[in-house]
Amino acid sequence: MSRHPNCIIWTPIFPITCFVPFVGHLAVTDSGGNSWEFAGSKYIRCSEKGSTIFGKPTKYIQLDLQPLITNKNIDNEKHWDSSIEQTTIEFEKQNYNLFTNNCHDHTARVLDIFGYQGKNNWHTFASFKMVWLVLKKSKLDGVGGFLKTYFFFFVVVILYVLYHKILK
Repeated sequence: MSRHPNCIIWTPIFPITCFVPFVGHLAVTDSGGNSWEFAGSKYIRCSEKGSTIFGKPTKYIQLDLQPLITNKNIDNEKHWDSSIEQTTIEFEKQNYNLFTNNCHDHTARVLDIFGYQGKNNWHTFASFKMVWLVLKKSKLDGVGGFLKTYFFFFVVVILYVLYHKILK
């Protein structure tokens, strides 16, 4: 089981993240810590270990489900899990497109159905909103998460600087 139930999780995509460290793969976790992700056309992947197709997450956003729904008759965790289930049914019928229908759209749709932060427009400009949300609110999953996310980026930067210093 994942250490991060009720979260948005982020995983680096190698080698892209080595050059652009804010580019990665998103998924959501349910109340049991299972990760759910849009992994390809008409394919939603569920992992009981909380990992993604690109490996273990290195960043996460722990969602506070309590204040999001004011109706006292609704169990927030059940509503979150139901939002994931509804999104899964929708996205199992959709084609994947790197630019217009991807893991960011899937995550945004879960937030829309749930009504995260009282909003239902997360899907509008989903990629930008999801990147911003991860940059602003995510936490690194320990030292290992930091290294897996940024180590190769720093290596690329150092090699670039050394290469240009040697040529001058």
